[in-house]
Amino acid sequence: MAVEANKKNDEAAIQGLLDDCIRSLRDKNIEGVMSLYAQEVVSF
Repeated sequence: MAVEANKKNDEAAIQGLLDDCIRSLRDKNIEGVMSLYAQEVVSF
């Protein structure tokens, strides 16, 4: 049961991050998008 509960919590957390990313992209909010990345990331 604990494994299944952890899986559901993990899936909910991942879905929340995806929702935040999508919302930030739609709103053209670069700060919101970049908040999901590590500070040292380099992206082109």
